[in-house]
Amino acid sequence: MNHRFAEEAYNTTAAAAQRLEKSAEQMSAEVQREAKKWLSQLEEQIVQNPAMALGVALAVGVTLGLLWKRR
Repeated sequence: MNHRFAEEAYNTTAAAAQRLEKSAEQMSAEVQREAKKWLSQLEEQIVQNPAMALGVALAVGVTLGLLWKRR
């Protein structure tokens, strides 16, 4: 009786783990697609407006530098 219960519990858990793995793989693929799309758009913006991109990078760098210097 205990063996049967343990086997059912194992099978149920294994099935749930497989569903979670498949779901995680699908989510990972979707996140990768979105990240590639976002990166492509970012690259396009940088090419179209390099001065703005440089200014933003400079502002971020200065801000981070000031934050790190405070520590």
